[in-house]
Amino acid sequence: MFWMVACQPVEDNKPVESRPAESSPTDPVALENFRPQTVILVNADTLRADRLPAYGGPRDTMPLFDARAGGQIRASAWATSGWTPTSVPSLLTSQEIHGHGVIGVDGLEYQQVQGQMLQEWLGENNFRTAFFNGNQVLPSTSVIEGWGEYTLVDDLWSSDKLVDRALAWLEDQGADDPVFVMLQTMDNHHPWLPPDEFRGTFVDESSLPFPLERDAEAQVAAIKAVYLAGSPQERAALVEGLLAVYDEEILGLDASIERLLVGLEAQGRLQNSLIILTADHGESLYDAPDQLLHGGTLRQEIVGIPLIFYSPSVVSADLSQAGCIASSLDVWPTLAPLLDLPTPSELTGINLLKECRTVARAELFERPPGGSYTLTDVVAVSAGARLEQLCDRGERYSYDLQTDPYGLQPVAGLTPQTQDLAAPLDEAIDAVLSRWPEQRCLGR
Repeated sequence: MFWMVACQPVEDNKPVESRPAESSPTDPVALENFRPQTVILVNADTLRADRLPAYGGPRDTMPLFDARAGGQIRASAWATSGWTPTSVPSLLTSQEIHGHGVIGVDGLEYQQVQGQMLQEWLGENNFRTAFFNGNQVLPSTSVIEGWGEYTLVDDLWSSDKLVDRALAWLEDQGADDPVFVMLQTMDNHHPWLPPDEFRGTFVDESSLPFPLERDAEAQVAAIKAVYLAGSPQERAALVEGLLAVYDEEILGLDASIERLLVGLEAQGRLQNSLIILTADHGESLYDAPDQLLHGGTLRQEIVGIPLIFYSPSVVSADLSQAGCIASSLDVWPTLAPLLDLPTPSELTGINLLKECRTVARAELFERPPGGSYTLTDVVAVSAGARLEQLCDRGERYSYDLQTDPYGLQPVAGLTPQTQDLAAPLDEAIDAVLSRWPEQRCLGR
């Protein structure tokens, strides 16, 4: 069984207009030498890494957070799936889908996560824990269990309300109590309606061929109608409009994160806090053909996610410069040593501050009407050369993501060099396939 706490709406605080002067630490340290007292995990639902400036995004979508880049450690990361109910258990267990067992929740049937979760482990180690959730699907899994406090926030698309609830909870905790807070924000998830203060920043709304509204069904139907009936020029304009609105939603997330950091500073917690910004998955938005929403593909725009560790007390670094790729599996193993706690042996991720991951992978399960879940896609990507192997419904394909970042055109043939690169990717895919006795994703 699972449980939840439904809280009455609280009165919003006034928007943050400016931050108080930060008392910069006199001697910032490398992240591996930092020992945070407060850890806040911001798991931004449906946030694509490639729309953030830190990952090469074309627009200034996170100006407030980027202004704090001096305390950020960034990694290029990979989600284990393209859907919230299957990816969040990976984040909280350091297990791939075949490890935690939640392969889908069609019809929102309840599924129990296999293995210990991060919040349970922290609770056993005397951390006070809280989860403020904006996603209504997550209560279909046991990831909402094992928290000291759990709240499903009433307004799903208000990250400010999530932040305010978290800050109010932190205010009630002792100054010396180690705490862990998780926020599941929904800014970038459809239906798309940017906050009023950011609407029109990147696009003239009168030019959009779809409505900005909270009626998801109507909005998606309008977008699909334009795409299916439109000329190439109309489709291109639709995609640009979608991306612009999506980017405006990121501005709202950025403002909420700043609200959180200002609130931590006001409580005297910020210097001893570690903020982890990541995502459960990304979004398609038709910039890859014929795919508007996440869930049915493992393309780069779906599984390429941000992973940023931030504290004003640490020295910035780029963990991807050494040709390494991260996974959502790696958050717990990276965090444990920072808390002076032994890393559980059953975790499958790595400590990103000590080790280098060269291959990451993701899985996709589908269930036909009246049938059972079947593994349909497995994808693996190499960090340095960016070669991708996709096993899609019984066929294997290779993509050169350096020249084809969205994997639109398979490589015609593997050269001796790319064959060497493909070998560990094939090995990674085969290791997943061996976990499932019935597979549709078979050999090359």
